[in-house]
Amino acid sequence: MNRVTVFTPTYNRGYIIRRLIDSMLNQTVSAFSWLVIDDGSDDDTEAIFKKFSTEKIPFDFKYMKIENGGKQRAINLAVSIIDTEYIFIVDSDDYLVPNAMEKVIKWINDEDIGVDFAGVSGVKSTDGLTPIGNKTICFDTGFVDATNLERKKYNLELDMAEIYKTDILRNYQFKIYKNESFVPEATVWDQIALDGYKLRWHQDIIYICEYLEDGLTNNSWKLLKNNPIGYARLFNLQLKTNETSKWKACMQMVCCLILAHKWMYIFKSNDPVKALLCTPLATILSLRRKIQFRKYAN
Repeated sequence: MNRVTVFTPTYNRGYIIRRLIDSMLNQTVSAFSWLVIDDGSDDDTEAIFKKFSTEKIPFDFKYMKIENGGKQRAINLAVSIIDTEYIFIVDSDDYLVPNAMEKVIKWINDEDIGVDFAGVSGVKSTDGLTPIGNKTICFDTGFVDATNLERKKYNLELDMAEIYKTDILRNYQFKIYKNESFVPEATVWDQIALDGYKLRWHQDIIYICEYLEDGLTNNSWKLLKNNPIGYARLFNLQLKTNETSKWKACMQMVCCLILAHKWMYIFKSNDPVKALLCTPLATILSLRRKIQFRKYAN
């Protein structure tokens, strides 16, 4: 049985998805599965994958379409249905280098990837030559073992291509909130790290990404406006993980709760006293955010 599933959540990416399809077909190995969950696309995504499913595909492939609910809901669903030991989330506007899956399979088969590991990781790049941000990543052994919260010391504060153990993610589902469709992924990755799980971070580039105008990265203001509780959860977690800016994280958390009209959640936060003290400044910040939303989030 294959040990890893590549999972792709997609929404209205028919205009670019063939690039990812071709990269999957061009992999140097085929001992993996590919699951695509279409998050309610209303373009030609479904037609493209129906046609693709009739082609000669060298790996296990499954496409399913669901009602639109956001990337994190799709991840939760994928984790609940796949039967492989590992899951590799590859976004639909990105693609893999030809030997990516060959490297991933080699990494997950390392004998010393024990129960204290949540998974492994490679590097993302925009040009295939240098890591995102033109950072230099070089380890004597080719990798380093660290939690997601220890990345700064190893110059790994950039987008990485993580491959997580499926059982781990089943125990750390994304929290979904009513009328919201997005939760920052760090709310899960950092909680896994807080609980002591580490990853093996390899220095090899395996993943090519492009930050498109319709991508999540370029719509940060709209995401914050439409998902304040999800972001409040991230800032609340930072009260445990951020050693230098806990007051800033606390003010951001309270601001988000005010925007969501859920300020009573302050008393359920990781530091209610600090949150109460932050409330006056957070109220002013929430007014500023509303102005910024009108300017940037439409």
